[in-house]
Amino acid sequence: MFAPVEVVREPKRAAALLQADKRRLLEMLREPDSSAGLARRLGLTRQQVNYHLRELEAAGLVAFIEERRKGNCVERLVRATAASYLISPEAMGRLGCGCGHPGCLCPPPDEPVSPGDKLARAAARAIRAASEGSCSSAPFEAEVGFADAVSRERFEREVSEAIAALVRKYGAPEGEAERYRLVAACWPVTEPERCTCCGGAGERTAEAGKESM
Repeated sequence: MFAPVEVVREPKRAAALLQADKRRLLEMLREPDSSAGLARRLGLTRQQVNYHLRELEAAGLVAFIEERRKGNCVERLVRATAASYLISPEAMGRLGCGCGHPGCLCPPPDEPVSPGDKLARAAARAIRAASEGSCSSAPFEAEVGFADAVSRERFEREVSEAIAALVRKYGAPEGEAERYRLVAACWPVTEPERCTCCGGAGERTAEAGKESM
């Protein structure tokens, strides 16, 4: 089944995604193609393409679609399993968990870590929950600008205080209700967000812009 986004949690599959040649193949395989077709499009030999396709299939990132006769040959068509892939922090091993369970090599929850590391751990849990279909609501996102660092710090403090008040107001003691996890974080915007499929230049984006005019 072809998915819009697939979360990768296994180190072996993540390693395949980190290789440039394999990523190029996956980008081309958003639509079914054969090794011969890919070789022509990428300027690689068929042997090179077959090598990478075997590894991608073994990692479960490429799936067989059908066989197609072309002249005297039979081409094997394959396709990527998703339009885009998201590597969960837990695929990186020790840095991705922070569970603190006895015998586990992950850092304990109370180990001093940077805000970035804490966000990565929280993201790993959120991604895992999303991939399992257990999220209860859509995430809230907003972009805000600050005149200076002092304003940003005040904003972050007020957000933390507001969330803490809501948790105290609605939270029930452990064991008396279902437990949910809430994550709030603030990080700088370094560049405009773009579609993972078309990079922001697709026909759908252009049509949406016309409709809004």
